[in-house]
Amino acid sequence: AAAATGVADSERSAAEAVATALMASLQQAESEVVEMTKAMQGTAEQRTEVIIRMDALDKLLLNLQLENESFKRHLAAASATEAQLRAQQSARDALIRELGSIALGASRADA
Repeated sequence: AAAATGVADSERSAAEAVATALMASLQQAESEVVEMTKAMQGTAEQRTEVIIRMDALDKLLLNLQLENESFKRHLAAASATEAQLRAQQSARDALIRELGSIALGASRADA
């Protein structure tokens, strides 16, 4: 159970790290859009720069999609591990109750 808890914690931490990276990338993308909007109102050279930036933004958005998929995988793994832990805990609790009943029955039989 401790190992599974460690796995769940590790997956949660990985998901949090990916979420942080997603937010940073998203902020970078927003900045790029603002800069491109300003540059589109400028000279032909500035518009060419916008086209180059748009290509970079496309790559950034692709990375965002990949990071998002990674986030989803880590979150799903953490959730699955936690569900497994809950099932193990329930089975353990049921076994403890059953053993308690057996012990109680044995002590009554002795009396």
